Amino acid sequence: SMGYRDADYVTTAELKGFGRVDDSVDDVQLALAVTAASRAIDRACGRSFGVDVVAVTREYRSGLPACDWAIDDLSSTTSLVVASSPNWVDDPVAVDAADYTLLPLNAAADGRPWERIELAATSGATRLQVTGLWGWSAVPDTIKQATLIQALRFVRRRDAPFGVAGSPELGSELRLLA
Repeated sequence: SMGYRDADYVTTAELKGFGRVDDSVDDVQLALAVTAASRAIDRACGRSFGVDVVAVTREYRSGLPACDWAIDDLSSTTSLVVASSPNWVDDPVAVDAADYTLLPLNAAADGRPWERIELAATSGATRLQVTGLWGWSAVPDTIKQATLIQALRFVRRRDAPFGVAGSPELGSELRLLA
């Protein structure tokens, strides 16, 4: 099943509307452009903006006992289970919600995911397991807009093999950049 790391950020219908693309353009090509643009944005930003729909367990390890753990983008506390273990213990033990803090504190209010978990100083954890919904609760508008722009560039590139679209005589010349 698709997880948040392979989600498309816009639909082909949104791309058609944005680019005033007529029905002669194949939906398969539009879908390919949307997926390619979504992955290009992921690479440029160093993160993914989709969201998991089922809880997934991720594991983190540290060479020394740690209190502050960097985690992947966590979008929801629904289904959240945090478990930790000290050195040489194979089975992590559930951490009471009162013994950890999701950071940044205002992430949910700002429409952003949590990026760190701070455990109580006495935890002695060298291993952390977090089960939850990963990614972003909603794709940010700026990411949707960037996806539309980049996907449309991919679609238009097909009709401009030398990097120029339109006609200089009609004043509609457009140079497509790399």
